[in-house]
Amino acid sequence: MERVSITERPDWREKAHEYGFNFHTMYGEPYWCEDAYYKLTLAQVEKLEEVTAELHQMCLKVVEKVIASDELMTKFRIPKHTWSFVRQSWLTHQPSLYSRLDLAWDGTGEPKLLENNADTPTSLYEAAFFQWIWLEDQLNAGNLPEGSDQFNSLQEKLIDRFVELREQYGFQLLPSHLLSRHGGRSRNHSVFAGLRDGS
Repeated sequence: MERVSITERPDWREKAHEYGFNFHTMYGEPYWCEDAYYKLTLAQVEKLEEVTAELHQMCLKVVEKVIASDELMTKFRIPKHTWSFVRQSWLTHQPSLYSRLDLAWDGTGEPKLLENNADTPTSLYEAAFFQWIWLEDQLNAGNLPEGSDQFNSLQEKLIDRFVELREQYGFQLLPSHLLSRHGGRSRNHSVFAGLRDGS
């Protein structure tokens, strides 16, 4: 894994506002990193895929243990007034949408889990959408080697998950054409990304 410095796109702030990414700067500090990216080998990508799948299963086992113990529910600081709801949600297999695992890793050895953010929006928008815009812009400007891609299939996986939820639970929040496995899967489909309605 290599951290590569790169020149900022001159119009990235305007583009961020155009696509609704208005939190690119927070508390006077940049939140979006525009001047560097990480280059991974295929072996590193495969390692992360393997490790994150295993970590996700481990986290599910922890949840099962925690909900069975008042002591652990207290230790994990789960508010007591929510215990019944949390336990019922687990026991009835309520669906989850996604989970973001924050890892510490230098590209060698074993990645270490820092935290698991399940079904929270933090980093979802920028990773699923704005990061792809960055990649396309850098490729079009010739700033990245031809054929460069990102290790990120978040948008595709979210669409697939919404399809699963609709099929399993009658999930009808989004129109059918946005959940099609065969069409409408462009990364620039800003309606799905929740950015704007195109009007």
